[in-house]
Amino acid sequence: MRIFVGFGYNERDRWIKELVFPLVESFGDEVVTGEDMPGEILSETVKERIRTSHGLIGFLTRRTPMNGGGWSTHRWVIEELAHAATLHVSLVEVRETGIDPQGGALGDRQWVPYDEAARAQCLVAVAKVLGKWHREQGSFRLQLLPADLMPQIVPLYRRPGFTSQYRLILADGDETEARPAPVVPMQGGLFVKLTSVPRDALVQVELTYNGDRERQTWISSFESLDAIGVVLQKG
Repeated sequence: MRIFVGFGYNERDRWIKELVFPLVESFGDEVVTGEDMPGEILSETVKERIRTSHGLIGFLTRRTPMNGGGWSTHRWVIEELAHAATLHVSLVEVRETGIDPQGGALGDRQWVPYDEAARAQCLVAVAKVLGKWHREQGSFRLQLLPADLMPQIVPLYRRPGFTSQYRLILADGDETEARPAPVVPMQGGLFVKLTSVPRDALVQVELTYNGDRERQTWISSFESLDAIGVVLQKG
């Protein structure tokens, strides 16, 4: 899985890179950040990184003291959490003690407490979240059907201008944004690879080729992940 980690880019939060990044990678996951382009307002590049991630961990740590007590936190991490929620990306907010409760990005949604004097407890809680994500979400390969469309797609899927993506309808009825779905050739035909998909979701696959002189599209209806493949129709 690709896990986006939002945090403060300062010396005090260096422990996140030193301890949390290796923890995420120990699950076989890839760490993604917006570290090279921090800002109070999310750039389109950071939004795209979140959109193509399978989970987001946002660390709301202390930034500056507030009048009357408490601490403010990093506005961009709040924005990253909110954007992930909009896209239905799995997420968890890690909130340090002393952070203004109004600074929380997700209202009543469950969050992980962090106390600098008990850092190990926070790491254990994050590990449990990662384990839960891995248990609840699976990887799938679905065959592209019908066979008589494959002669149109096979010459194109490795060319520049070809894209393959999927959308989900989740158990609550919400539809997600599109995510990349690599096309892989295997014995029996072409397949799409879906990563970290909830097992009770419905999936729609869309292939597009934007050539110099033509645009072609193939799209499926929303199918159960119990299906052997997805049936495409020429758009």
